[in-house]
Amino acid sequence: MSQVEDMRVARAQTTIDIDDVKHFLRISDGKEEWDRHSRMVQIISEDPVFDKSRRLHMARKELYFRGLAITKRLLDFQEKYHWSDQDVDAALAIIDEGIPLYLHHMAFLPVILSQGSTEQVKTYGGLGRAHAILGAYAQTELAHGTQVSKLETTATYIPETREFELHTPRLESTKWWIGALAKFATHCVVQARLILPEGDKGVHLFLLQIRSLESHKILPGITLGDIGPKAFGGMPATDNGFMRLTHVRVPLSAMLSKFASVTEQGQYKVPVHSKLGYGGMVYIRASMISHGGWLTAKAVTIAIRYGIVRRQGNGPPGQETQVITYPSLRHRLLPILSRAYAWIFVGRGMITLYSEMLSQLAEESTSLLAETHAVSSGLKVLVASSTSADLETARRSMGGHGYSAMAGIGRLWANWVPANTYEGDNYVLVQQVIRAAVKSLQAVVSSSDPVEAARSLPQSTYFLRLLPDLTATHVAAAPLTWSAADAIYLLELRAAHMVQDYASHLEPQSSDGSADWRVARAVTEAFVALRIGKVIVEVEKKLRTPSAATVVALMRLYLLSTLETALVDLLSFDLIPRRTPNSTETTLSGRDPTRSLRSAIANLEQEILPEVIGLTDAFGFTDWELDSALGVKDGRAYEALWERAQLEPLNETEIPAGYEEYIKPILERGRVLVQRGKAKL
Repeated sequence: MSQVEDMRVARAQTTIDIDDVKHFLRISDGKEEWDRHSRMVQIISEDPVFDKSRRLHMARKELYFRGLAITKRLLDFQEKYHWSDQDVDAALAIIDEGIPLYLHHMAFLPVILSQGSTEQVKTYGGLGRAHAILGAYAQTELAHGTQVSKLETTATYIPETREFELHTPRLESTKWWIGALAKFATHCVVQARLILPEGDKGVHLFLLQIRSLESHKILPGITLGDIGPKAFGGMPATDNGFMRLTHVRVPLSAMLSKFASVTEQGQYKVPVHSKLGYGGMVYIRASMISHGGWLTAKAVTIAIRYGIVRRQGNGPPGQETQVITYPSLRHRLLPILSRAYAWIFVGRGMITLYSEMLSQLAEESTSLLAETHAVSSGLKVLVASSTSADLETARRSMGGHGYSAMAGIGRLWANWVPANTYEGDNYVLVQQVIRAAVKSLQAVVSSSDPVEAARSLPQSTYFLRLLPDLTATHVAAAPLTWSAADAIYLLELRAAHMVQDYASHLEPQSSDGSADWRVARAVTEAFVALRIGKVIVEVEKKLRTPSAATVVALMRLYLLSTLETALVDLLSFDLIPRRTPNSTETTLSGRDPTRSLRSAIANLEQEILPEVIGLTDAFGFTDWELDSALGVKDGRAYEALWERAQLEPLNETEIPAGYEEYIKPILERGRVLVQRGKAKL
């Protein structure tokens, strides 16, 4: 059977309404949003500036220049087609190129708009939206990243001239890793310590022009440059830069002053809440959740499509077996597919929470700030780490060809893997998750009515209502059917027990290097499980059968797969009922109590398998978007791989350029050595 026929048969098997699921995956208005997306993909993909056929063979300078050309063309399109700011953001997600303009839209502008005064938003927000200025967000320093409170760059106020003096006092204070800063940006928002006559007021935000708007030359007192190539060749079109400031003066109005400000006399005007200025800093973190979902969707679409057309091993007479039918392969890929859907769904809720928080901050209310920070921290860690692992698993699932850059997943991984350390190192952020969970626990147990206090907990720690001290249920009810409800309950119960245990061993915890990671993961997975439960209800209301049944099964697979990875915790706290060897009686002893869970997962994977091509087609990716020889929609993977190999520059000549200088002398020397050997004989 040909690859095209294999793909045709796979599509014929699916029973879901692909368009319905496709529209449901979109964030807001379903079909209308999808139609806008499709029009943008068509406009972009048909323009030669966005051609990807030579991208793999370009040097970094060429890729950077190509990124600038793409930037200009996108903004040409914005003017031509009257795209909104949101449309430009959508276009940046579509091209998935990691160009400097992405940092302008995702880091610089959001901070200006959320942290600037009314006048600053009007002036610099307007200039930024029109791209009359181009910006970067300068937070990280050479010796300090995640711990923002320890940044060393200073902004010292000089009352006599009504100016701030920005200065990096030593090499370690140099701003480092700042995307779009090295060559692209004209301005940046600088995180610096506010030094007033009365003392150090901590880190605040300052707007700094770094280049001339006429010549693009670097302004006096500022040293800029590119930090060099990134690991694995990732993000080559982004000019991550360094910046040193030598007593650079900026006016009083340069301090972003929506919440905190300084008078002309140098007096500090304290914000209503000390954390009000932190709101804009979680935007990128909040947006990473959906991004991780769509990136996982690309990788698993490529891997599943190739798994359908790739045949290995003995199969029906005259044929080999489709590798997607091997249990070991589908057990690797289908849980990844479930996580792609889960992150997309959970990402919606994260953006909604962030938007609600911003609205409250505008009214100087911080009631959602702690919750948004805790949720975004936990989800960032979970999605960044799992997506990194899932991309690599998807690549390996394709065998040797997965190592080819033309397979398309290697580039996705190289561009995503720094997500584990930017916007907060994962191993540091988990401490934020733990701190919020323990704080909620202490509030519950110290309350005069702990049961009522637990019922009013925020979503991030709502699982604490299941604390053993508050309920008589210590283990899951038996027999388990491994339903979605069973899984959600167990994941919440696990988190409750782990947080309580962690809090009761706070002192010795410092010697347990894995405790923060394990407990934070349990906390976040409990939150996600609760959210997935709500998604299932939404799916059953909005999708028709069999689409609803299939998506629900996929979400149940997500929950059960998560349980499987949590078995050490579940068994440690005796949260799964066990059975005696020859009885249906539930006890806390007996043989392997996890066998039925793994059987349920295997049955689900078997049930979902005929629908995988429909579930991946529902993501709606074009071949241009995937940019993968092995993931082409029509199934002609090997033809596509052959055609792309012909574009390799080494194939342009029959005799390589280095033949005369290197290969020929090697061969000639070898022949001389052979002749000498013969003479000796």
